[in-house]
Amino acid sequence: MCLRAGVLRGRTMGFYNVVAAANPSTMARLADVISALLWYTPLSRKRLVLDNLRCAFPGMPDAHLVEIGRLSLKEMVFSLLELLYWDARWKIDSKSTRGHLLESISLTGEPSYLFSDRPVLALTAHYSNFTLMAGYISMRRSPVGVILKRIKNSFIQSRLDSIFSDKSLIPLYIDDKRAVHRARSILANRGVIVTLLDQHFGRKGRVKVNFFGRPAYAAGGMVRLAMRMGADIVPIFARRRKQDLVIEVLRPIWSQGMGLSDYEIVQRFTDILEDLLRKEPIPWAWMHRRWKV
Repeated sequence: MCLRAGVLRGRTMGFYNVVAAANPSTMARLADVISALLWYTPLSRKRLVLDNLRCAFPGMPDAHLVEIGRLSLKEMVFSLLELLYWDARWKIDSKSTRGHLLESISLTGEPSYLFSDRPVLALTAHYSNFTLMAGYISMRRSPVGVILKRIKNSFIQSRLDSIFSDKSLIPLYIDDKRAVHRARSILANRGVIVTLLDQHFGRKGRVKVNFFGRPAYAAGGMVRLAMRMGADIVPIFARRRKQDLVIEVLRPIWSQGMGLSDYEIVQRFTDILEDLLRKEPIPWAWMHRRWKV
């Protein structure tokens, strides 16, 4: 039994050593191949992406929509490979990897609002590598939690579980009955909650918003909790400059004393996201059924 466990540990570390030896150009080439396969299998994925793009950009030639869709899929695959790469390096040498991560990711905009001594609800979207962005924040301050849905693909979910297992970032899965209590505790301890607002987690707490001139649902539950806890509500986005990740921090769209409703806050963030997508649509995950109302 001990021998078998040792063999499994050896194989696992062998996998991490192989992944950790990759470089950005290798990952980009691999993302090209994988995303090309995913674009055509199944065809329903391609149709969904193009339907969503037509909703957002009516009148844009199909050739341009196809290019955006394929590059968007490549960005998603590259982000996953990037997570595997950093997790592999972390498993081998966490201290050195922490230093490299802190050096390789930069901040722009108004980062003081994210790294203040106040509780923060950081609103983001399925835009570029949002998970790596949350991990970076957890290295700069604590406690930090991220609201997540479990992924149906068991391999990807197991990799995410591995990524969270030995780091300070706290996963708050929506199917966990303790998630709201843990989120409240994090905010009470003047921490940060990172949540994706370009989706909803079921009927409870969802808010109907206007997105590209069409109705869509967004998750409003964490916004209401943050307002009750007096947390600053700050939009943040992970943006890629060549192969480097940059975290853009905007000014708070709500803080104590501002007379806005939860709907107005969610709509304001949705407007910010729409403006960003009109300028840079490729990093967003166009595979979501965003306009399913």
